[in-house]
Amino acid sequence: MINKNALLNSMLALEKEKLVFSEKAYAEYLENAKRDSEESQDHHEFSIRFAESEVAQSFETTLHSHIDALNKLKTIDFSPKTVVEEGAIIFLRDRWFVIAVATTQFDCDGTPFMGISTDAPLFKAMEGKRPDDWFTWGGKEFRISVVA
Repeated sequence: MINKNALLNSMLALEKEKLVFSEKAYAEYLENAKRDSEESQDHHEFSIRFAESEVAQSFETTLHSHIDALNKLKTIDFSPKTVVEEGAIIFLRDRWFVIAVATTQFDCDGTPFMGISTDAPLFKAMEGKRPDDWFTWGGKEFRISVVA
C-alpha cells in the first residue's frame, strides 16, 4: 500500500525545492535591479523601473504561493480515505493523484504522482466519489479505481 508519510515528505521536499529556487531567482533579480537603479534615470528609465516593479511583484506572488502550499501541506489530514476528499490518494485511469496542492509530476518510492488542488475543477468534479464511481470532466467519463 502507499506510504502516506513518505508521500507527504516527497510533496514537502518538492515545494521546499521550488521555494528555494524562487528565492534565489528573486534575490538575483533584486541584485541586478539594485545595480541598474544606481545609474542616472530619465523618463524612459522611470518607465522601465515601473515595469520592473511589476516583475518583482510576480516573483513575490510565486514565493507566496510556494509558502502557502507548504503551510497547507502541513495541515492536511492524510489518514486513510474512503471518498475523494482533501488528503486522499486516488488512482484514475493510469495515474496516481494526491488531493492536496497542485504539483508537477513527482516520484515517491518509485511511483509517479501528481498533486491536485481542492480548488481545481477536476477535484470539484470527483469530490465525494468512491472507488468504482464514475464522473464527467471535460466531456469525458472517468472511473475512480482507488481511493486511499
